Amino acid sequence: MIKVTVFARFRTCMGDVDLIDILSDIRNGKYAASVNRIRVYMDKENSEAADQLKKGLPAVTISATYRGKRLAECMTAYNPLIILDFDKQKKADLPRLLGLVREAAYTVACWVSPRGHGLKVIVYPAVGLDLTPQNHLAVYNLVKDWYGRLLGVEADTSGSDVGRLCLVSYDPQLYLSPRFEPWLKGEGALPDDLPPIKAITGKDVMQLISSARKRTTRKFAYTEGNRNNFVHLFAANCNRLGVVKEEVLKYACKNFADLPAEECLQAVGSAYTHTEEHDTVKRTPRSSRGDGFVVQIQEFLAANFKLRRNIVRRIVEYRSLTKHDAFQQVTDYWENSVWCALQKAGVFCRVSDLRAVIQSDFSPEYNPFLSYFENLPAWDGETDPIGQLAATVDTTCPEYWVKCLKKWLVAVVACAINERKANHTVLLLSGAQGLGKTTWLRNLVPPVLRNYVYSGNLDPTAKDSSLLMSDCFLIILDELSGQSRVELNQLKALITKDSILERRPYARNAETFVRRASFAATVNDSQILTDRTGSRRFLCFETLRIDYTSGIDHAAIYAQALGLYKQGFRYWFADKDITEINENNEPFQQSSPV
Repeated sequence: MIKVTVFARFRTCMGDVDLIDILSDIRNGKYAASVNRIRVYMDKENSEAADQLKKGLPAVTISATYRGKRLAECMTAYNPLIILDFDKQKKADLPRLLGLVREAAYTVACWVSPRGHGLKVIVYPAVGLDLTPQNHLAVYNLVKDWYGRLLGVEADTSGSDVGRLCLVSYDPQLYLSPRFEPWLKGEGALPDDLPPIKAITGKDVMQLISSARKRTTRKFAYTEGNRNNFVHLFAANCNRLGVVKEEVLKYACKNFADLPAEECLQAVGSAYTHTEEHDTVKRTPRSSRGDGFVVQIQEFLAANFKLRRNIVRRIVEYRSLTKHDAFQQVTDYWENSVWCALQKAGVFCRVSDLRAVIQSDFSPEYNPFLSYFENLPAWDGETDPIGQLAATVDTTCPEYWVKCLKKWLVAVVACAINERKANHTVLLLSGAQGLGKTTWLRNLVPPVLRNYVYSGNLDPTAKDSSLLMSDCFLIILDELSGQSRVELNQLKALITKDSILERRPYARNAETFVRRASFAATVNDSQILTDRTGSRRFLCFETLRIDYTSGIDHAAIYAQALGLYKQGFRYWFADKDITEINENNEPFQQSSPV
């Protein structure tokens, strides 16, 4: 049975408990009330209050047990376990990180940290070193580096001490490895098929050895009378950089051949007796692993997938070259699957390396709106598909309906394909409930662009509403009735925006987004307008009958709209048109109270 020591407020020793019981308490909600309060403060960006509450949580020592104080002389037992802390992560990244950690062979348990922005991982270190307190730091660094490469993020290095405290938390989804659970309970042995976590080898070793030699040369020259000191310091530098002793011995015997082999072995061996120094020097991250490394990832992706960056949604999409599926959005699950395939193919990279390639100009830009309109057949200049579409709706002003629908549709095209054009009018359909107003409007959108429609209520002052104007082809405002004058004015301000300056969730900086969306709306109550002098943005029509079941020839309709746009058709409403709009909208004005 694996024991841990509990401490209250970091100092007061409360005695030993079973680790399995601590994990059960975290999963079953013993500390849920306190932890949830901490997370509420974090959501309100009040980290100071959250940290104050954290201090009241019990904490345990995962790697050892103690009597009284967390000092070496007070240690009563050493556990062959490492605790890793991956803090300050984005909440959106936690499911992906937890998924990778759970699949790792060495993971004993993992859960979300008290603040809700990180994860704790208990690891069994299957390494080629004795699992003793003296080797704890070296073992910790091997484990930390292995999980860092797996996740593409670095663990908090403060967890390298044997007596490191781990605060309790609350996570109903806490993962406990079924392979390690019997061992934790004292009911079974450790898994016997764990592959060893190996130290850095190959090309990385030579880079570290080269770095160690440069550090040594700054202090000593390899000259007669100083060779033993040089080799000893060189080996000590290698030890601090995390190079295993065997690699240093091979290098030293080959490159310091004029020094007797026995003296060379003695100098290296002496340096490596300081196991507490192993891998204690933080390696400077390299800016890249060479052009060939990036090329390997690109070649693998190009051989298996077609990638493109959807500039409307600001996402990367992929399509399998073997399955010939439709394009799909790149997800964490897909990235992790590709990363696993890369490892099997011998391309040893981090998930972050793969993501950097995907989120680069390797994925060519793609505009779904331009792609659709550029592939339409040419309009013959004579047929009138828009007029045929208008005939599927009977209104109280049929001639004006045809005129406005044509202008509005051409404006829809202009707004979608030209970032310098905007559709400042709303096509508003009034009529009895169940007439099919919203369905007819939704059917106006070509099937390949149906994912770019938003239908529902909208808060004109919300950031998400502004971003929809860049992400959508058509925004349908359902049941616009009951809007106050202030709300309608806010809506008009939104409709007339030509561009959007906002910061997307998790983005570092605000960006200017192109406005692409056009607006339509439906109401049951015809008296919707509140301002007789400012209603020209609304093209209001009382519908009597709507045929929303007949098929729509989208290609013909939008080919005509595109053709008219290219011919210079005046799709906007000039000053002389305003009177006509206001006269048409008069029945839709709210009656003034008597």
